[in-house]
Amino acid sequence: MTILDAKLILGTNVDVGSLSISSIANIIGDIIDFGTGQDAFGAAATPNIGEGGDLELMVFCDGEDGAGAASTVLTFTLEHASALVGSPADLASPVILLTQVVSGETGTAPAIGDEIMRTKIPFGTFMRYAALRITASGGNPSAGQYSAFISLGTQTPK
Repeated sequence: MTILDAKLILGTNVDVGSLSISSIANIIGDIIDFGTGQDAFGAAATPNIGEGGDLELMVFCDGEDGAGAASTVLTFTLEHASALVGSPADLASPVILLTQVVSGETGTAPAIGDEIMRTKIPFGTFMRYAALRITASGGNPSAGQYSAFISLGTQTPK
């Protein structure tokens, strides 16, 4: 099988300014559906992204600096699941693959173009659906936009 796409977008300018820790304080970007079905020979097909090797996840600050108040902590998680639930759609019983924590503390909050996470994703990792979830704790974020994608090789945010 071949790779379906050279770059898979998990979110573009996902704005965390609307998150409130008094409610469910998370936001999810785009859900990637790797699909299922049959290959040309009638055999069950599984998600084929990354069959040629490891992939790379990149998350970066894009469009607006920061995380908000000094007490704000943002947690970025790459999750996957075999099914969706609800409306709007969310991952059903998601499994966390990777986690990165960012502080809103002065001097350490991300600026536009800063990488939040760049890491390799091992071959054969994904279930059918994948998404990036951003969760706020400690304080309400007042600023910050983030983008994320999965690629076949090293990319830059600029």
